[in-house]
Formats: sequence, structure tokens, C-alpha cells
Amino acid sequence: MDGWSSPVYDHTQAVGLEGDTRKIKDWLFEAKDGLPAIGIVGMGGLAKTKIAQKVFNEREIENHFDRRIWIFVSQTFNEELIMISILRNLGDANVGDDYRELLRKINQYLLGKRCPNSELEVIGKEIVEKCKGLPLAIKTVGGMMLYKPPHLREWQKTTERFREELAEIDDFVMVSLQISYDELPPYLKS
Repeated sequence: MDGWSSPVYDHTQAVGLEGDTRKIKDWLFEAKDGLPAIGIVGMGGLAKTKIAQKVFNEREIENHFDRRIWIFVSQTFNEELIMISILRNLGDANVGDDYRELLRKINQYLLGKRCPNSELEVIGKEIVEKCKGLPLAIKTVGGMMLYKPPHLREWQKTTERFREELAEIDDFVMVSLQISYDELPPYLKS
């Protein structure tokens, strides 16, 4: 590696970063669908790493996010090494080197461990209600929703689809199985 950085922030070594850190925190807190990509760019010596460390270590950030991961990325980076570093930060020491497997594991960790968005929670409860307490229907739809991105729009589409199917077929188990099947990737349907 060309260099190294740490999430450790020494507040005695930086002055005047409050405005920049407030702006970045506001962007993070205002994000509606997932997280925005925020680039901190500029010439050497402008305290880019210090700003990132300060934001990373803020109590507000720590309380707001279920997971925080600090990864060092050099100018000449390797995506697989970055993903391995992410997984190790998530506590998974048993990582392979297959790109797809690494990406799948990261998605599984991040989607499975996220804090529920209150709007998604409302939609989830609506879906469970529509299942009328039937365990197979709840398990089928829940399994499908686990792999959906945590975006309000995606969950609303699924709920709307559920409503439409229930209007045609009054069998909750069959509707949940049909929607789950329809969501499968094409190679699994044949």
C-alpha cells in the first residue's frame, strides 16, 4: 500500500473543520434512499482525512448508523482487497477471493444488519397484515423482502403488486408464492 489512514481522530490536531463536518453530516442525515456517495476531494494538506475522521467519530453518526466501516483506499486500489477489508471490519475473517461471493457477503451483512427505516417498517407491517397471519405466506414474502434493496420505492412496488394480486386471487399463500416466484432471477425459474 502507498499509505495508510486510521479512523482515529485527534481533535487537538485540527481547527476550523466544523462547517465542513456539519455539511457532510447533514448530507448523510438527509439521505432518503440509502446513502449518498460523498467525495472529499482536494490537494494534499487540506485536511480531507481529518474531516472524514471527525465525521466518522461524531457521536451523532455513531448513533445514527448501525454500522460504520473505515477503509483505507490508496491511489492504486484493488476492489477485491477493499471488499475483503470491508468484510474483515464486519467481523468476517473467513473471506474467499471470488468477486461475486465477496459482494454477496457484503450485501448480506449490510442489508441484514441495517436499522429499519420507519416508512419501510410501516410497509412491512402492511404486507404482514395482508398475509392474514399465515406463517408460510409471511415467511415467503419476508424472505423475498430480505434481498430487496432498502428503498421505499422498491417496497411500495411490492406492496402494490401484493394488493393487485389479492384483488384477483383471494388466496394469500398462493399470492405470496407467486410474487416470490416472479421476483426470482430468470436462471432460477427454469
